[in-house]
Amino acid sequence: MIIRTGDASIEVDSLDEGMSVDVSTRMANGRQHEKRLLDLLATRTGKLSDVLEVETELSRERGSGGEIAESFREMWRNFVSFIAGFIALLGFLVPLVVVLGAIWYGLVRISRKMKRPVPGGAAETTS
Repeated sequence: MIIRTGDASIEVDSLDEGMSVDVSTRMANGRQHEKRLLDLLATRTGKLSDVLEVETELSRERGSGGEIAESFREMWRNFVSFIAGFIALLGFLVPLVVVLGAIWYGLVRISRKMKRPVPGGAAETTS
């Protein structure tokens, strides 16, 4: 699913569909609100303060779409940073586990060899 916000578009995975539906609804409502404000600005002739108030609200409404796109970008950056850190951690832990496992295996084999009785050992003597 691709969400478009003005000039920006964001691809959303199916796992984020619940969140994207909410964002899509908010963006659709924002576009409707922007259209109403533009209609109001075009049809109303009144005081300059009223026109400026409508234009201020209109610019705030237009800016909210960019905030949503930026929050998705930030979420993606955080996810990529987490995955990069996890891969770096695995790059450290996997060799460490292999080396420690090899040492443990060697110690176990040595201790088993030391505990084995010698075949035909000195304990059995025949006279």
